[in-house]
Amino acid sequence: MADDAIGHAAAAGEMLWAARIIERHFDLVYYIRGEAATIHRWLSVLPAEVVRSRPRLLLAQAIMAATSGHFEIVDPLLDAVACAPSGWADEPFEPLGGAAVSNLINVPALTTLVRSFVAQYHGDAEATAAFARQTLAEIKPGERMLSANATVFLAVAEWLRGRLTDAERAIASSVTGWHETGQLTMAAWSYYSLVLIQRAQGRLDAAGQTCEQALATLVTAGRPVPAAGLGYVGLADVAYQRDELDLALRYTTEGIALCRQF
Repeated sequence: MADDAIGHAAAAGEMLWAARIIERHFDLVYYIRGEAATIHRWLSVLPAEVVRSRPRLLLAQAIMAATSGHFEIVDPLLDAVACAPSGWADEPFEPLGGAAVSNLINVPALTTLVRSFVAQYHGDAEATAAFARQTLAEIKPGERMLSANATVFLAVAEWLRGRLTDAERAIASSVTGWHETGQLTMAAWSYYSLVLIQRAQGRLDAAGQTCEQALATLVTAGRPVPAAGLGYVGLADVAYQRDELDLALRYTTEGIALCRQF
C-alpha cells in the first residue's frame, strides 16, 4: 500500500522515509504498471532539496523526462546525480521484486543507460553504443533488467546506422525476454521500435501485425496496460500511411486515452 504509506510519511514530516518508499516502488510502478503519473504525484510531495540529495530520485525524474520528450532537462538531472552527497550509497536498497527487475538498483549503470537514450534522441549511433557498452561494464551479476535494456540500446545503435535487419532481429528477441520477466511496459517499447523499423522498410502489413500482437499481449487483469497505447499509435500510423483516415483517427483517439495514463 505504497500510496497510503507515502501520504502518511509526508504528513508526519518524514520526507526521507517517503523518499525511500518511492525509490523502492519506482521500478514496479513505472516499468511494469506504466504509471508515470503516479510517480509524478509522489515526487510532488517531496521538498526539492530531498530530491536533489537522492540520486535514485534524480534518475527517476531523468527517465520520465526522457521518455516524455523533455530532453532539455535530462542532462542537468544526470549532472546532479554526480554532485549528490555520497551518504546515499551506504543505505541498503531493496527494490520491490528484487535486483533482477530493477533499473534503480545500480546508479552508475543507470546513469550511462539514460545517456545512451539521450544519444538515441540525437541520432548519434556511436554515442548510443558507447554508453550502452559502458552500462554493461557497470552491471553486477543478476541485474537482468539493466542488462536487457543496454542490449536493446546496442540494437538501436544498429538501427541508427541503417542496419535495419540486424536491429529488428535483436529487438524482436528482447520482446520475448520482457514478456518472460513480466516487464510489459518495456515490451511495449520494444514492440513500438519494431513497428518503426518495419515501417521504415515499407512493410506496413508486418507493422500492423506487430501492433495487433502487442495489443493482444499487453494486458493485465483483463485490461490493457497504459503502455499499450503505443500499439494504437502504431496502428494509427499504418492506417494513415494507407490513407485510411477515419481508421487512423479512431486508433489515435484510443491511443491518446491510454497514453495519457502512461
